[in-house]
Amino acid sequence: METITKRFLVVVFVLSFIFCVTTNAQTNIKGGVLNGKAVSLPKPAYPETAKAAKVSGSVTVEITIDESGNVISAEAVSGHPLLRDSAVEAARGAKFTPTTLSGQPVKVTGNLVYNFALANDINGGVLNGKAISLPKPAYPEIAKAARASGTVNVQVIIDESGNVISASAISGHPLLKASAVQAAYNAKFSPTMLSGQPVKVTGNLVYNFLLPMNWTDIGYELSNALSSKYATYLPSSSALSSLPSNGYETERELLAGLDKANVTNEERTQSLSTAINSIQSKLMSNPKNAWYFSLGVELAKTRNKIDDNDALRENLESINQLSMNAPSDVPNDVKELVEQLAGRAQTKAQAEANKQVVSSLIGQILSACRRVEKSTE
Repeated sequence: METITKRFLVVVFVLSFIFCVTTNAQTNIKGGVLNGKAVSLPKPAYPETAKAAKVSGSVTVEITIDESGNVISAEAVSGHPLLRDSAVEAARGAKFTPTTLSGQPVKVTGNLVYNFALANDINGGVLNGKAISLPKPAYPEIAKAARASGTVNVQVIIDESGNVISASAISGHPLLKASAVQAAYNAKFSPTMLSGQPVKVTGNLVYNFLLPMNWTDIGYELSNALSSKYATYLPSSSALSSLPSNGYETERELLAGLDKANVTNEERTQSLSTAINSIQSKLMSNPKNAWYFSLGVELAKTRNKIDDNDALRENLESINQLSMNAPSDVPNDVKELVEQLAGRAQTKAQAEANKQVVSSLIGQILSACRRVEKSTE
């Protein structure tokens, strides 16, 4: 009996350890570029060896912030070797306000970007507004196929004639970086003068790749933000930009205000719910678009509740209602996939196997809708 008790206690201990590790892994939030969120951001010293070698440019440091707002790890991931140690040392001294998730402090990972400029160089910061010619980058087809979107930050050096002579992507999706760099090289600036002499300028060009979305995508994005277990998750800029410019001003304003620092989680939830309900109401005059939007909303709910068997069955019942009320001009392949997904509510398969099928069908439905449904542009 004593042996059984000891084995039981060991099992409980191991399971408790695994639970703790799993919980900690799930509560590490990615914060992107964190310079603007620091309450204290020491400036890095300019190494004398770097000055002597006339080395300048940006260094990106990947950091982890603990639950108290302290930097507990820092590693330079880009930038000249002579500048990296100084940037890392400065990053370790940064201080942040603790980030909370559902009322609990959590760790955050992200980047700090430091710009090193020599005395005879001018650091112009973000240069988009100073260009006399700023070509728009092409959206790579492979990036569209992968649904890659977001911002790419390109560090540039502009010579005395206003031409870009160096361009390097320091952040952004890998599938978008090459296109952004190519566009940056084609940018043109007026020469910058210092004491009557033209000088070089270092700075950044920021390119936003906004993926055109259809109504299914928009519904999915907004619902995903609303039903996600991560309170800080926000819909992508592509969802906001894809809303028609006429007639959706209120919804655009609601969504644009979601990432303001003083907005509470409750206010974000209310704004998202209001925006979703308002869009559904406005789409009633076009049953097909309304159906696609509602489908996207329900697909996101289903995927986010896939680990809750009761909630999963309830969401699949809602999808079943959509399946039975699909407009006649919705293509048959989309209808068939939606019917298959709805049918999983009655399946006798084991829970884990059913989750895998449901997740796969959701992906297939989204892909099918993108093939047959035009973007809102």
